[in-house]
Amino acid sequence: MPLHDVDDPVDERHARNQKQRTRGQRDLGRAVETQGRRGAERGDEGRTYENKEMVHAAGLHPLLHGEADKRRREDHAHGGPVAAEQPEKANPLKHVEDTIEQNDNNFDGIINNTPTPTADELEENLKAGVYAFKGAEKTRIQWEGIAVWPHLGHTFKTLKNLGSIMTGTAYPALWDLHYDADDESLHSMAEAYTRIYINTCLSNKVEVLMGIMEKGKIDGTIYHLNRSCKLMSFLNVETAEIIKERNGKPYVSFDGDQTDPRVYSPAQYETRVQALVEMMEANMAAAE
Repeated sequence: MPLHDVDDPVDERHARNQKQRTRGQRDLGRAVETQGRRGAERGDEGRTYENKEMVHAAGLHPLLHGEADKRRREDHAHGGPVAAEQPEKANPLKHVEDTIEQNDNNFDGIINNTPTPTADELEENLKAGVYAFKGAEKTRIQWEGIAVWPHLGHTFKTLKNLGSIMTGTAYPALWDLHYDADDESLHSMAEAYTRIYINTCLSNKVEVLMGIMEKGKIDGTIYHLNRSCKLMSFLNVETAEIIKERNGKPYVSFDGDQTDPRVYSPAQYETRVQALVEMMEANMAAAE
């Protein structure tokens, strides 16, 4: 503490500190806004969003949409900073809407899906060659592992934008268990759980995944290296290599998590999927 602060009255010292703090906040707010505006002009929306979040977390009012000059004039006219409009609140349903909504051009917190077709309508669509996948299907992939639930929309739409669709995965069958509920010894239940493919040997896991690839007419596999479920990722590398040696189908893997969004990297996922699509298309071209 500076020596002159010791003898200053408390009120005067508080007023001086408050003035310095207000000036510092105003300067920081302008600096962040300038950086964010430049980032927006470069198309760096992610950086602009981070800047807004930093200002909001610091208790400052962000200056949006090029209002920095207007704010400076108002500051000068009023002799101090004035309150700016509050930033738009984040939509907590955005990731849900992005995952399951068919209307991709607007996030309004409302799931805008078309009516679910009946069984008869699905049969007619099948005969007519009309499918739920609205993109131009080019390749088919197998997804091995649990979905990245916090980023499900991004994982699906990345594939869709590249003309790739998932037609097979072993994960749902993990919950298709049949055992004798009246068996008090629990032997029937124990046997059912031990026969799940991730609880069996390497050779059986390979056979399960190869069977799915054959039925789904799959061109390649994506392996999710899940940090929250090590068992689902166990032996993935060995499994992928054996399957590729047997049927020649390419594969890629990416880091992610079924619940923690911080582990997932959209850029890494996009790069790996693009590489997989290129390898699948090269195989298809060579087979023609």
